[in-house]
Amino acid sequence: MSEAAEDIVRRRLTQEELDAICVRHDRLWRAKPGGARAVFAWLDLSGLSLAGRNLADADFTAAVLLDCDLTGAKLDNANFFGADLQGAVLCEASLRRTDLRGACLRGCDLSGADLFEADLREGAVAAADPCWASAFSRRRTARTPRLPGPVWPGPTSSARACPASSPSRPTSPTR
Repeated sequence: MSEAAEDIVRRRLTQEELDAICVRHDRLWRAKPGGARAVFAWLDLSGLSLAGRNLADADFTAAVLLDCDLTGAKLDNANFFGADLQGAVLCEASLRRTDLRGACLRGCDLSGADLFEADLREGAVAAADPCWASAFSRRRTARTPRLPGPVWPGPTSSARACPASSPSRPTSPTR
């Protein structure tokens, strides 16, 4: 693991906080008021129990689920991109069309798990890029001066300059 990845501090959830999020997610699926999608992205759920829960379409992007109990959980269409599931128990879990790109499944118990059309390709979680973050948080107006640096296409049709770029900053080759 890289030094940058080891420096990331994730907020650790308690079982009570986890249960409250799951209740709201269940309310969403039952079309009841007060429902909300379960988002566990970048959180630490190590050692907690999600056994038997319906967490279809939940977001576990880059979450840490070391030794979690997910026995019989419904995780269809969930996003586990870059998640760490080492030692997790996924017996009889439904993971149909789940995004598991770059997820670490070392030591997982997948006995009887349904992985139909699950995406198990490689993937990598990159550190935040200040160029993209700042570009999406502000809008370019006619009075905004063009900044030096390479031009990249933004969320609109106009091109923008990346303020964080400099010749001394290493860049990765494009594919």
